[in-house]
Amino acid sequence: TLTVVSVNASSVNVVVIDSSSKVVYSNAAAVANGNIVLPILATGAYTVSLTTNVDANHSSVSNAATVTVTKAPSSVTITPIINGTFSVSDVVIVYDIANRTNAVIKVMNVNTNRQITVPQSNITATTITIGGLAAGNYTVSITNSENQNYTGSGASAKFHIKPLTSDITIDPVNNVTYNGDVIVNYKIENGTDVIIK
Repeated sequence: TLTVVSVNASSVNVVVIDSSSKVVYSNAAAVANGNIVLPILATGAYTVSLTTNVDANHSSVSNAATVTVTKAPSSVTITPIINGTFSVSDVVIVYDIANRTNAVIKVMNVNTNRQITVPQSNITATTITIGGLAAGNYTVSITNSENQNYTGSGASAKFHIKPLTSDITIDPVNNVTYNGDVIVNYKIENGTDVIIK
């Protein structure tokens, strides 16, 4: 919004010129409450020239002002992440990017220092869903790139995948006489190798 004080003018001709002397906007505008709303301009320096439109009893005048349009800020926010359990639950990362440009998402396994590939189909504008992660510690970083009109920004967060709890149950064992076979019936949940001692 450009504030204009004009006496005895019904309207003004507005011309906006960029730093390369190119006219980027030209229009006649009614002076309402001394304000003229210009269109959204890209970042850079501009000269705004105004020329009054008057009747035959007044002389037209011109004036100019300079304005600089700076980059608008962007921001990345990651909601605290709920930790997961190996092979039980997916990790859902909820995030928000204000003034999004080109976002780069990176998930790292801290224990192995390896990047995790996240399918594009698991990434939306506000969530990242990751399944099949090994137990361990992880970080996610989201970077929003700087461009002509917005500043860059980023955020990171940590989460943990807990190991799956293993369980072994043994049925009651019958007593046997000397030289008889001892039979032990057992059941394992979420086990890998069994060592019998």
